[in-house]
Amino acid sequence: MLERGIPEEKLEVIPNGVNAEEFNVSEKEIESVRKKYGLEEIVVMFAGTVTPRKGVLQLIRAAEILKYGKDALFLIVGNLNLDREYVQKVMEYAKSRGVNVKFTGFVPYDDLKALYSACDIFVLPSFEEGQGVVLLEAMASGKPLIGSKVGGIPMQIRDGWNGFLCEPGNEKQLAEKIRYLIEHQEERERMGKNSRKLAEEEFDWRKIAEKYLEVYDEVAK
Repeated sequence: MLERGIPEEKLEVIPNGVNAEEFNVSEKEIESVRKKYGLEEIVVMFAGTVTPRKGVLQLIRAAEILKYGKDALFLIVGNLNLDREYVQKVMEYAKSRGVNVKFTGFVPYDDLKALYSACDIFVLPSFEEGQGVVLLEAMASGKPLIGSKVGGIPMQIRDGWNGFLCEPGNEKQLAEKIRYLIEHQEERERMGKNSRKLAEEEFDWRKIAEKYLEVYDEVAK
């Protein structure tokens, strides 16, 4: 819109929202989903459709750089059918490099909510993104976030506060940020608490509704 000559002061960006209370998952549910999906180690989770623009291959290459073996599991949750050729490429690469990765395919929504809570770190290494709903959901689940500096992701991740931002496609940088969070539990906990705080204070649907009302009131004057 700026390119079309609309003054910046006439624009208002209102983000997507999340019902934070919906992601209050019980310990029993977490234990159940960990058992169902065989999650015993530290879990680094991605959720979304497995396509090139989501940067899943780059995440697997970052996992290869880390060489954590069986001490960390990279959990890829989401649709595997949109680009089968790409999915096959990612799977074969992971297998050939001995990366500890698990592809779940589509999972029921209740399982997805529990998996957010069961994971330790949530990663969205996209090359392009609007505003990732999965980041909001992981945020509401109280998880530290790692994402690319693209689209709306920098609105959701305050670098160093509730997670880290990386350059898209920079596998080494992505690996460094994941390594830091794997090796510093206290930082995972601090950033996770900040994520939940951000979800409640800025991205809860009630807050988003208030922003819409403010804009409508301003327009109506």
